[in-house]
Amino acid sequence: MLSSLFRFAAVLVSLTPLVLIGCDKPAPSTPTSMFDGLRESMVQDKPVLFWETMPATWQQDVDGLVHEFGKKVPAELYDRVMTTMKKLVMVMKDKKQFVMNTPMIKMQMSSMTATEKADAEKSYDAVVALGDALTSSDLSSASGLQKFVMTTFLTKYGPEAHKALVTLLTLASTQEPEAKQALEAMDAIKKMTAKVDSESGDTAMVTVDMAPLPGGMALPNDGTLPMSKVDGSWVPTPMVMVWPMMMSEAREQLANEDMSTDSAQVAQVTMVLGLVDAGLAHFENAKTQEQFDQAASGLMGMMGGGDQPGS
Repeated sequence: MLSSLFRFAAVLVSLTPLVLIGCDKPAPSTPTSMFDGLRESMVQDKPVLFWETMPATWQQDVDGLVHEFGKKVPAELYDRVMTTMKKLVMVMKDKKQFVMNTPMIKMQMSSMTATEKADAEKSYDAVVALGDALTSSDLSSASGLQKFVMTTFLTKYGPEAHKALVTLLTLASTQEPEAKQALEAMDAIKKMTAKVDSESGDTAMVTVDMAPLPGGMALPNDGTLPMSKVDGSWVPTPMVMVWPMMMSEAREQLANEDMSTDSAQVAQVTMVLGLVDAGLAHFENAKTQEQFDQAASGLMGMMGGGDQPGS
């Protein structure tokens, strides 16, 4: 069942280039609105600016997938996992000073340069920001999933989540080519311009001008793209043809996923989460560095106790 959750999550993640690239009512759509919204979403760290350029029916498609997932996922188990995750995020958020000063972390950071230490702290903050967005939103419960609205989520949590994502990509870019390419693509999008070549009824031609994309990628036809109007919003014509197929495949995959659980599975996961919660409680209740270190030492001993000498 858990593997099914991860596989379906991958479907939603595959849609993020369309929705996470941030409320007032958006301005009337023009043939260049989607490209302008994409650019400004990157410049202003507001993914909602791009999301709002999409046709209303497409937005409803994405929201609907989340709603269906919320109906199908075992509510008791999902809520239990998210409750524990929220506790973990709160410990990381509220006890950051204690975390950064535990002996193990201090030892790891002792060999770092000042820049590396600053990067490590930025990475920590970014993970907390992303976790906070997840566990504070409607995504944090099965009932919340069934009423999820992407516009609301992106408006409230989009800016911080986007900044956190950029931070993690920046830190990873020194060693991960994919992260570096993603940042280069973002920089190219920030400088992107689009102009209308022609417009007639519900069709138009637009030319997009942007810096070369990483990895040899390039816009088709030297950036000249056909546009079509869907529900009053202008979108690239190829997307009009691809979108229904993407949604159909996502719905079919969700329908075919077996997320059923028996009482034994629920009991097993609940027991494990209970142990995790018990460990987190020691961190939550720590009022001093010494108490926090003792909790960390106890956790490490529990995890590796069987391998300790003399045990």
